[in-house]
Formats: sequence, C-alpha cells, structure tokens
Amino acid sequence: MAATLLLGLSLGDVRGSMRELGAAEMRLAKLRGDAERSTPEAVQLLADVERLRGMERWKSVHFLSGLLSAVVVMFVAGVAITYFVGTSRWCREVVDAYHLDIELARASARLKRRTFPVIVTAMLGLVVVVALGAASDPGANLQLEPPGNLGWNDLHFGAAMLGLLIVAWAYYAAWANITEHQLVMGKIMEEVKRIRAERGLPD
Repeated sequence: MAATLLLGLSLGDVRGSMRELGAAEMRLAKLRGDAERSTPEAVQLLADVERLRGMERWKSVHFLSGLLSAVVVMFVAGVAITYFVGTSRWCREVVDAYHLDIELARASARLKRRTFPVIVTAMLGLVVVVALGAASDPGANLQLEPPGNLGWNDLHFGAAMLGLLIVAWAYYAAWANITEHQLVMGKIMEEVKRIRAERGLPD
C-alpha cells in the first residue's frame, strides 16, 4: 500500500495531464504532411505526447499496484478472520470435551470478538480508498462532481493516507490478539496433556 501511495504521488495531476494529452494529440492530428510535422512546434508536440503517454502508462501501473494491494490486504484480513473462526471453535470444543475451566473458552471468544471489528474496519477503509481512486480516474465512464471545493484526487490521497494507517493499526491489533490467543491455546494444551497423563493416555 505504501509503494502504491508513493507511486500515485509521483504521478502529479493525472486529470490535468490527461487533458493536456488529449489536446496535444488533437493538435498533432491536425498537422498534415511531413512538412508540417517537421516544424519545431510539431516536434515539441510529439515530445509532449510521448512524455504524457509515459505518464499514462505509469497511471496504469499505479492502478494495477492498487488492485494488487487491495487483494493482498483482503487476503490477509480473510486469513485472520478464518484463524479466529477455526481456533475459537476448537478452544470451545476442547474445553467442553475435557471439562476445563470455561474461562479459557471465554478468553478465546473475547479475543475473536475484539479482532473482528478491527479487521472489518480495515477492509471497509480499503473499499473507500479504491472507490475514491476509481472516482479520480479521468478515463472513467462515469464522471461525478466531487463534494465541496476538493477534487477527487485530493479525496483519494487523503483516504489512501488514512487507509494505510488504519490497515497498519488493524494488522498490528490482529497480530497482538493472535499472539495472545496462542497463549490461551497453549494453556488449553497444557491442561489437556496433564489430564491425559493422569488417565494414562498417550499425548
């Protein structure tokens, strides 16, 4: 996400550059014959068009990078959710099966409930960043007026900065909760081993 953000910042005013590219291509199309195309103005127009097309290619790289970032963030969030769904159920079933302290299962459930809103917030924040990125694309079929005196680029940039912070916070919180959950699972396993040893059962 940080690399995508930096790439987007390096593009500058994409909307203005796309307008400039369209105007330069139209002026270039009006020039007829080799004589007109070899004038200093035509040579400058060709150079401008090439420069702006290069920027347009980087815009596509930024788009694909943003898409990849979104997929990775959603994948990691999905893994965290799946982890808690599976392990929380395992904790409850093992606590029930071995008649362990119910507080162990409750601690697992608390950690799951504490993690889900954080992960969902990160996912929704990313959806907002992507939506504003689509709105700021000058090549989009649907062109809407941005609210207030801000441009879509400004809104997309602000959302991207905030989204990066939210995702980083969510990942840190999920990591801390997973680490704590591993300790709960470790306590359950210790109790299970103790009970199985008392009953003469194999580990």
